[in-house]
Amino acid sequence: MENLCTLLQLLDCHRANVLGLQEDLTQSFYRAIQDGKADSDETGMALFYPDRLRAKDQFTRLKNGLWERAINTLLTTEELHDGYWKKYYNTYKKMVAGDMLWKKGMATPAVQLVEAVCKIAVKYHFTKLAVMSSRELTYHFATMNPQPKYYRKYKKILKLEVVKKIVGG
Repeated sequence: MENLCTLLQLLDCHRANVLGLQEDLTQSFYRAIQDGKADSDETGMALFYPDRLRAKDQFTRLKNGLWERAINTLLTTEELHDGYWKKYYNTYKKMVAGDMLWKKGMATPAVQLVEAVCKIAVKYHFTKLAVMSSRELTYHFATMNPQPKYYRKYKKILKLEVVKKIVGG
């Protein structure tokens, strides 16, 4: 419960309902935490599931639902990310989108997206993203769409970024 309360402190109460749906039990639970009415598992169970045999199971499900919604809200909140970090998170989102496209069998748009990620990652020294994107592109240009020129290009980036990560430069 403590971790959930800490995460919720980062969020704006109007953004917790990400999809704009009507008030539901999860939203009510969020408001109870914000108002201080549900500050522990016991008070939350008593507030939302009084006199129920399976209150603990139902409350755990409610807590997990709020946790997932809070994470989704945190990822869509632009105000938390300024400058350099905003660029990092936007680039990371593109990497995730590219990965999802690859997993759906849509290699052409995935390659285009991940190439853009790799370029930005190298430019801004996002080592983790540069390694991830160049690894994906190296694999793609080695096996799925063999093109030695691009394979060598991304293999070189991959080696440079891994060395930087190890050396700390």
